[in-house]
Amino acid sequence: MDHLRRIGALRRKLTRAGLPGLLVTHLPDVRYLCGFTGSSAALAITRRSARMFTDGRYATQANQEVTGSRVDVEIVSSPAATAAVQWLAAQSGVSSAGFDPNHTTVAEHARLKEGLPFRFRKRFLSPLPDPIVERLRLVKDSHELAIMREAALMGCELFDHILKFIRPGVKEVEVAAELEHQARLMGAEGMSFDTIVAAGPRSALPHGHATIQPLPRKGFLTLDFGIIHKGYCSDMIGRELRRRGRSRP
Repeated sequence: MDHLRRIGALRRKLTRAGLPGLLVTHLPDVRYLCGFTGSSAALAITRRSARMFTDGRYATQANQEVTGSRVDVEIVSSPAATAAVQWLAAQSGVSSAGFDPNHTTVAEHARLKEGLPFRFRKRFLSPLPDPIVERLRLVKDSHELAIMREAALMGCELFDHILKFIRPGVKEVEVAAELEHQARLMGAEGMSFDTIVAAGPRSALPHGHATIQPLPRKGFLTLDFGIIHKGYCSDMIGRELRRRGRSRP
């Protein structure tokens, strides 16, 4: 399993950094390490074990998605990050735990410290000088590259589809809606960002979000869209010159 390999690589980095534990709260990092796709979770990792914390809404989903990653799942009523830090502090041999300050606010850090026994509050949580999980994610493995290729190809198919849909008089919002509807039918989790559809004079706008303006008979139509496929994003920009009937992806 890719998740087993990733957690193994992470543990080697923790050992080299002299960190007995790590708190992971950035959801893309959580998904990368154990496969969970929910909107609320925290992952606690030591050199020997790992546990993911989430709330009751995700009890079934968590146990289905995290299966095979050798990460235990615990459903809690308290904030997931607080429960994860408390679990780390209770583990034998874990005298400190790192956290990514890029994804932890000052207020959240204060709440995490308050959830610890008094003797742990001063020194237990240690900000990482370098985001360990993010560094791992920078280098894509073969599985990730395959997903990224699939996402890009889905974007190309969407572009071909929308060329057959657009015509004078159709509103920009209808074009955006057709793109997003078709993306869902193709299996996309969602769009990478707000779909940009800008026609006529508006086509010069770099981020021209779709309006109720109808497409003109002549001029440019700028499209900028992307889809999320298995957690990975694609991006496609295209411009059609309606006067000559040519399209440029």
